[in-house]
Amino acid sequence: MHDADLVRALKAMGPGDTTGTETLERYLYQCKVAVLRWLDTLKFDAECWIVCEFVDDITLVTERDITFCQVKTRDRGAWTASKVLQSGGGLDALVRSYNHAKTAGLSDTVQLELILEGPEGATQDTRMFFSNPADATEEQRKKLLRLRLQADDATDFLARLKIRPQFHARQSIDGVIVRTLMGITSGHSSTIEVTYKAMLERVAAAHLGLVGQSSNECPLVLQRPSEAEGPTALGPHALSRSELLQLLPPVPYLADEQRALLEAANDGPLRMTDLEFKLIVAGADDKTVKRAKSRRAEASIVLASRASLSEETEAVVAKLQERLLEYADGVTADIVATGATLAVRNRPAKAIWGRLIQQVETLGQLDQDQVFAGDGSKVLGYLCHLSDLCLFEWREI
Repeated sequence: MHDADLVRALKAMGPGDTTGTETLERYLYQCKVAVLRWLDTLKFDAECWIVCEFVDDITLVTERDITFCQVKTRDRGAWTASKVLQSGGGLDALVRSYNHAKTAGLSDTVQLELILEGPEGATQDTRMFFSNPADATEEQRKKLLRLRLQADDATDFLARLKIRPQFHARQSIDGVIVRTLMGITSGHSSTIEVTYKAMLERVAAAHLGLVGQSSNECPLVLQRPSEAEGPTALGPHALSRSELLQLLPPVPYLADEQRALLEAANDGPLRMTDLEFKLIVAGADDKTVKRAKSRRAEASIVLASRASLSEETEAVVAKLQERLLEYADGVTADIVATGATLAVRNRPAKAIWGRLIQQVETLGQLDQDQVFAGDGSKVLGYLCHLSDLCLFEWREI
């Protein structure tokens, strides 16, 4: 029998049991929801983290509360109140999580969220229950009690519950994550792709990390970690906001935090100068950074070769500094206002550098007192020096 015949014979047999494929698809979807939840931690000012496959599908832990999140997928049909209130519908898992929290004495800190891929049903009882679980009917409350929720806890449980139907579908969630990352980092598409892949791999590892870390009496996620342990008490299942900041490319509005974390990870100040870091945060590529460092070095040699500064020469340099920063700020504002893409407007360093390179003669004219003999290239290097002194950011603040 030829290879082609074998292929046709195999095709004729059909796919057989596809349970494994469907399970993997649902697992990947849950991981992608966790990526979105991880990105949501950037909204918090303090440290927080998500925990994957630990008590519930996804758990968000902040300084104030714990949010248990159950993720359910659906291939056909609509979600109804009856379906989520039956065994395997999602609320049964949230009841278990709520009961765990109550046993641990932490039920007052708990929030509950049911994420549903797929549409909600059109009936009034479903729409009302999904929009405001606290107004559940008596029949719905009875079904909830069959899921092992104590009658005395029903009102509190429902008040803490949010149901989110029509969540991003498996076919579209990748696009949603990419757009979210673009809005945060405004980086090149290749950078976004690499970042997303790294985040997804890290989330998948967190989902697979559950090995002997919990007990039915008091799951570890509900135990307050000591100050020494911090979020590491949750083991490989925890994905912290700090880890995310280190995984993301430089984000302008988070630059100070990212730099501090990198310095802490390196047990001291970063090897890169403020000029390099500011350029990278503002979107410069390696070539631009290298050229800026070279120009700065040339300007520094000129400054170092000058006689010790008198009050008069200090005033001359100060005037050049004022004129140069005013000019550079104007270039920055123009590029941000007229940038063709969001990436250029949010991270304009490369465009600013290109504009200034084109205008080195104009930069030379700013050197009215001949600090750099009217050499616009060295004046540009002096701007790089000023950036190292945190006087120019290569972006709008």
